[in-house]
Amino acid sequence: LAVAFPGAVMRIYTDKPVIQKPGEEYLAIVGFAYPLQTFAVLISFLLRTTERVKAPLICSIVSLVVNFCINYVLIYGKFGIPEMGLLGAGISTLASGAVNLILLFLYLLRSKCSVSLHLSQMFVFKGGFIRRYLLNAFPILCNELLYGVGQMLVNIVIGHQDESAIAAM
Repeated sequence: LAVAFPGAVMRIYTDKPVIQKPGEEYLAIVGFAYPLQTFAVLISFLLRTTERVKAPLICSIVSLVVNFCINYVLIYGKFGIPEMGLLGAGISTLASGAVNLILLFLYLLRSKCSVSLHLSQMFVFKGGFIRRYLLNAFPILCNELLYGVGQMLVNIVIGHQDESAIAAM
């Protein structure tokens, strides 16, 4: 949605055309980073659940530093690169997301982390599995869902304030 319909997404978050236009351009670029970030989170969780916590931490730190450095160069136009402002921030976010995913994937390949997933085992629901799963996971799922909706609503409320309040955020 962010890539295909950035204008529609931005209109949900703010009614200010002066914010919508640059937000659309930013979102159209940053939308490509969302799948990369999703896969990076999945790999990070996989590594953390197999007691490999240092690699995701280091990859996240490197990604953060890359984002910071590329932001500096692209937003302000340093080292002979033209000043790009908000578009530079979008490109930086995309680049740092790619760096994070590539580093995590390279770590997986280098460490020979073996995780075997068999479809036949993934869809066997014996011994009250679904009931046990829902008893444990339902409160977590509700919490995450409500947290996400809450964050979205906060952003919508902020986006409908005057420009100075939005800039302050």
